[in-house]
Amino acid sequence: MTSFPGHPDSIVDVVPVDMVVNAILAAITRHGAAEVTDSSNNMVNVYQIGSSVSNPMTLSELFTLYYLHFDSSPMMINGKPIRLNSPLDICTSIDEFSSTLHPPPAGSRLGQRLRQEAIRMATFYLPYLSFMGRYDCSNTEKLMEEMSEEERAEFGFDVKIIDWRHYIAQVHLPGLRKHVMKERLLAKAHV
Repeated sequence: MTSFPGHPDSIVDVVPVDMVVNAILAAITRHGAAEVTDSSNNMVNVYQIGSSVSNPMTLSELFTLYYLHFDSSPMMINGKPIRLNSPLDICTSIDEFSSTLHPPPAGSRLGQRLRQEAIRMATFYLPYLSFMGRYDCSNTEKLMEEMSEEERAEFGFDVKIIDWRHYIAQVHLPGLRKHVMKERLLAKAHV
């Protein structure tokens, strides 16, 4: 695939899972597992953790980081690197995306299934990758401010400190390649 649908300026609200877990633990510690509402005004305590306001990253920036990673550490097939020519183009519609897919070889059921799966995935992700909203995380930020320095050091969830270039290239993509794509197992199978 040389493209994927979305909007180049949409904010990709990414939060590492360890920060999500730390925020959940902090909320439980603050309120207790049984307390669901704030008794002073009978309101439910809602904690949203997101990066869209305090450390935004656009879809275009994310695709550029993916490109830089795979350009410097390409995936291999049969010992040969898969080279990318540029970051993925961002298409604003499924029709535009579909037109960028290479047609499967005549009579290739696998090629046709792969094309259909790509269109299905693109259709699923388009609303999320075109979303222009931002999430209010003020309750979560207040929760973090109430934590001691020691608690913040051990159970931090401040998304402002995330260096996206480092996180995508050194944490996210290597983890995805190893644990989801099983890249090492595939590489060994081709030796």
